[in-house]
Amino acid sequence: MTGPEASDHVPVFRRLVQVYVTAALLAVADLGLKSWTSARLPDAPVFDFGFLKLRPAYDAQSNADAVEFPERILLTGMGLAVIILGAYTLHAAMAGHTSDLIASALILGGATAELVGRVEGHGHIEYFYTGWLPDFNLAEVWLIAGMCLLGLAALSRRPKPPLRSRGRA
Repeated sequence: MTGPEASDHVPVFRRLVQVYVTAALLAVADLGLKSWTSARLPDAPVFDFGFLKLRPAYDAQSNADAVEFPERILLTGMGLAVIILGAYTLHAAMAGHTSDLIASALILGGATAELVGRVEGHGHIEYFYTGWLPDFNLAEVWLIAGMCLLGLAALSRRPKPPLRSRGRA
């Protein structure tokens, strides 16, 4: 059961906890893989899976190299974005749309992992390399997947009829 009818069965607080815990687990998974790749940087073997290569810390950039903004402005902007995403998650939980909740968990998890990775001072670590796409990491995969899911969910919703036509025959 998805959509507003789901809100009758699962309290808003419980949905919020589920989304925030999922987002935290996604962030921890990405941060764990980033730590593992950073530790393996000196030896840096390449794991070739055909279309995808895993190169530990292949594109490790410092915070200053990644963006032309001073570090404080970058971190402040990223922190505000995570706060806004958390507020949107509250809105999605109150609306009860399951697809919005899943998308919120993906986006919030990816954004949190990126923010924590930068605050830790390790820079922006990329560890997936294809040769035909820009390098990326799991947090970026979750951000893109969440945005795509959110867009598809918005496109698939049926618009509500105008108020005047609802009550009249």
